[in-house]
Amino acid sequence: MPKRNFRIPEVHDESTLTREIAATRRRLHFHHRAALTIVILGAVLISLFNVMALATSIGQNPPDEEDTPCALTSCDTDQLFDIDDAISGDHTVPETPPTPILDGTEKLIALTFDDGPHGILTPRLLDHLAEANVPATFFVLGTNAAARPDIVTRAHAEGHEIGSHSFRHSQLPRLSLAALRADFAATDAAIVAATTVAPAVFRPPYGLHNATVRNNSPQALILWSIDPRDWADRDAHIVYNRVVDQARDGAIILLHDIHASTVEAVPWIITSLKTRGFTFVTVSQLFELRGITLEPGRAYLHAPPAPAPDPEIETLPTDPGLLDGDPLH
Repeated sequence: MPKRNFRIPEVHDESTLTREIAATRRRLHFHHRAALTIVILGAVLISLFNVMALATSIGQNPPDEEDTPCALTSCDTDQLFDIDDAISGDHTVPETPPTPILDGTEKLIALTFDDGPHGILTPRLLDHLAEANVPATFFVLGTNAAARPDIVTRAHAEGHEIGSHSFRHSQLPRLSLAALRADFAATDAAIVAATTVAPAVFRPPYGLHNATVRNNSPQALILWSIDPRDWADRDAHIVYNRVVDQARDGAIILLHDIHASTVEAVPWIITSLKTRGFTFVTVSQLFELRGITLEPGRAYLHAPPAPAPDPEIETLPTDPGLLDGDPLH
């Protein structure tokens, strides 16, 4: 408020001077009260504006999450692995029914998920799996496991298998021997920190491996027999159709829990394959139930079918799914 000057008029009568002084004091008091009132009203209006803005933001839905791109031939690791988590807090998981006793004669199939954990999508996927009472195998990146150990801990606690997928999704055959060994060690350390259990399985990024990678891997190399190319076609319907069309006893399904379309397709895949008589197991369970001991440094595409399959059920060949040569791609 601009400063006002109140001049006392020149007077000669003492009583007149007294009246003028009193009037000036009243004017000063009035202006001071007006200024104080304006300040108080301004503060009240600002508070009301903030409350209304907060209420509006609470009532809005959160924005849709962006998928994280990762193609087969290239992967921007800074973009993929440094995504800020957009959600936090408790999650509600339905009570888990008792785990069925399996003897290996069932139609078995393994869901596997690469490149996580994702801060938003992996918890959502874990909710879907918990609701369906389905175990899966998560091939996590060491940098993501170190950044989000709580999600890895949750997945392990809920009965899922945690496997290694390298530390930063490097093309391992291109690394020096020292860098390769350091990558294996760092990834395993991140997984152990979150689960207290060393991983038993490893999936090389892009499926790329050579003799050096196999000879230095602490775990068996797990590849896949079903690839719906969910990283290329971000459409839940396409992913669903490709998986169920190729489903076979002993198959290993390759998926990525960093794509919203994939997570959306998972409940459909589970429902369809359960209807067709499939039982979901982790990768290690798959081979154990089929009587195969996974060996470090050996590559596996799938497990053999049940010893006495129904003749009407189409199955994979009876070989153990070993791959000792160069990578498929």
